This record gives sequence, C-alpha cells and structure tokens, in this order.
Amino acid sequence: MRLAVLLHAWPPEQLGGTELSTRRLVHALVSRGHEVLVIAGTLEFSHPPSVRRRREVEPVTGRPYTVALVERSDPYFDHWQKHRCPGSTRAVLDLLREHRVEVLHLQHWLRSSSDIVRRAALEGVPTVASLHDHATTCLLGWRVHPVERRACERVFDPLGCARCAAQVPPFTPWKSLDQQAVAASERAAALQAELAATARVLVPSLAHGELLIRMGLEVQSLLTVPPLVPVHLRRAEPMPPPGPGRPLRVGAWGLSDEAKGGGLLREAARRLEGRVELVLAGYAAGEAEPSVEAHGAYTPSDLAEHPVTRVHVAASGTIALESFGLVASEAQALGLPLVLPLAGAFAERFSEGEGVLFYEQGSAAGLAAVLERLASEDGLLTLLRRRLPPVDEDEGQVIELLEGLYGRVAADGPPAVEAPAWYEDRMAELAAQAWDDEVKRRTRADLGFLDEGGA
Repeated sequence: MRLAVLLHAWPPEQLGGTELSTRRLVHALVSRGHEVLVIAGTLEFSHPPSVRRRREVEPVTGRPYTVALVERSDPYFDHWQKHRCPGSTRAVLDLLREHRVEVLHLQHWLRSSSDIVRRAALEGVPTVASLHDHATTCLLGWRVHPVERRACERVFDPLGCARCAAQVPPFTPWKSLDQQAVAASERAAALQAELAATARVLVPSLAHGELLIRMGLEVQSLLTVPPLVPVHLRRAEPMPPPGPGRPLRVGAWGLSDEAKGGGLLREAARRLEGRVELVLAGYAAGEAEPSVEAHGAYTPSDLAEHPVTRVHVAASGTIALESFGLVASEAQALGLPLVLPLAGAFAERFSEGEGVLFYEQGSAAGLAAVLERLASEDGLLTLLRRRLPPVDEDEGQVIELLEGLYGRVAADGPPAVEAPAWYEDRMAELAAQAWDDEVKRRTRADLGFLDEGGA
C-alpha cells in the first residue's frame, strides 16, 4: 500500500516515545514492502515556509523511503493558539497527491494544522489517527498543572483551561481571558471535527482512551494498539545488592521536561540521606549534587551501556498521566525492576510485586518509602527481578492488525465531510498574521520570558 505517516518531529531531531515508536512502525511497514511517506514537522525555520526532503533506508532490508520535513516560518508555532496553519495544510495535501497516498496515519497535529484530516478526506484519503497524549482535551498536551505541578483530571472547559494555559509562556497579553477562552473553544471544536472525520481512532492503552473520554473527548469508538518498543535491549547482569557501603542505585531516564518528575526523584533521594544514589538522564536531568549523578541527552539504542542503566532499579517520578510509558518497556527489556506511580497506563500494564512496586503519584514520601524497602529488605530486588515480565515484542501481530485496518479503511474511503467555505483559509491566514505581528511588538518579558536576550 501507499501510506503516509504524519507527526510533529522525526528522529534524530527529537527522540521521545512518540517519535521513536513511529520510526519503528515506519521501518516495519517499509520492510514488509509498503511505500511509506513520512511527513514531519520540525523545529527548523525557513522563509518562506518550505518542504525539505531526504531519503532514508530501513536498516534491515535497505529499502528506501522518503521523509518530508514541513518547515514553518511563523513564531512560536508550537503554541496552542497556532493550531491552524493553512500553509502547512497545503504542503501536506501536495505531498499526499504527489505520492498518491491511499491512507494517512496521523500521529499528532502539532506543527501541522488542525484541519489535515478533513482536507485529506476531501482528497479521497482516509485517516487513521493515533492519540499519543492529551492534546485533544488539554491545551498544554500533558494534563500537568503548570504551577501546581500535579496531574490534572479536569473535564475540558474553555475558560478554565485557557486560564491554566495562560500561565505558560509565550503569553498573549493582547488577548483578554475571554478571547483566549473563545480561541480554546475553537481549537477544541476543530480537533473534534477532525476526529469525526477520522476513519479509525487508536490509543496506546485502554487507560489512556478511558481518560480521554472522561475528560471530554467525543468519539464513537477507540481501538487499543500498543506502540512498538523502539529498541531491542538485552537483559543486563544484575549489580551486587545494596548493603554496607553500597547504596541503592536508582536510574531514571527519558527526563525530557519537568513533568517527567526529576524534581520528585531528587526530593525522595534526599529523604534517604545517602542510602540512595540517583542516576538521571535526559534534557531535564539537571545538575549533579550529592548522591545525584546527572547526564544530559542520550541515544536510546545506547541505553544498555549507559551509566543510567547500571543500577539496581529503574524509577519514574512522572507527574503526567502517561498514555503508555515506553521508558518502562526499556527497563523491562534490560531486566531492571521498576518503581512506578500508580496512575494512568502504568496501573494497567503492570501488577504490584510482579517486577514492580507502586507509590502514590506525586508523593515524594511515598516514593522514598518504596526506595527504603528496596534498600533494606534482603532478597526483595532479586524477587522482583525474577518476577519481572518480559517485554511483549510481538511486532508482527501489531503490524498485521494495522495492515488489516489500513486495507479496510482504504476500501471504505473517508467519511463524508463538508468542504470549507472559500474564505476560511484566507481568514485563518489573516488571523495568524495578526498574532505574529502582535508577538513582534512585545518584549520577551511581555511574553513571559525572564531574560531579554536571544531570539
């Protein structure tokens, strides 16, 4: 089949779970003989906006595929108010036509446009959409309160959610709170219309799908399809158990931002006064301190040799409502027992005592208590390691499910959608230009940034 996969970024520019599992999906499809076009957003700018293409190869078979990076030129294009971009829509549609795409598999709307599915449907191209995060019911995408640093399970409300999102820069002081609430409502309506035009909606876990519906998502049905674990890792030899002079070593990686819980892990380690050594890795790992070893960015395929995995146990301090948790799968593959918050997909995927110990999400005291058990109870680490389930790596079953789905969707065609009015794109372009002009009139301090330097 001729397939297109659309997402917000492509490795190696970004190496999060969505990007890595999507690349693994693309490689699996290419290896099975499908013609796959990757359409990705990028953090790179170009003036005017443009499409940059390159050829990549699937590493096992050597079969080539095309990656098309759609570059934007407008400022702060990741802001929730920039969800509609007619220029990106046109670029994507041109690519779909050029490659005669039969099915589009959308992984995210970020950096593209919130009318992609509907416009593709008008071209006769049906869409399968995977909802990896909470962007459809949260303006910030991860349902973490930006000030209180806690998971948010509030049903989407335009005014309340706009008030929350307004605390994250760049601020938009030229818009009143009521105007921001209207913009939030318009964004929600656009994404809801996209889902209504989607042939099939996928989620990585049942827990994630149920939460999306509780938080206000309206969709007829959701199909649970787990992501493909992006790397193959072998079980490592266990370290000697903690004891006198040997603190419990705890590894935590995938720390891409504060919501991943680096601060909570540090606080828990401090409570144990040197009985725990913490090893952190990722962009938000922070600085080293007593009993904390900090590493920056890393390559996931190198995890088996990285200091962050030469530990007794892997822990997650995330305060986000994780949709799946690929970091946990990586730890499983390495044979590392896990300490996880009892929330989201973790509670669905794992059972207490079966290689995993749980704590109350967001509780440094609860996390510290679990780590204390691991540091002091003889045999507990060995027992957890023995009971740790293997990673379910039945890639073929997932791919066959998707191939069957793509075939049915292509045969049925896209749902019927209304064509946009002739003036809609032009109005969206004028609104975006007005937004950009306002940004250019403001100082960085006006926009909520602490420094006045930089671009």
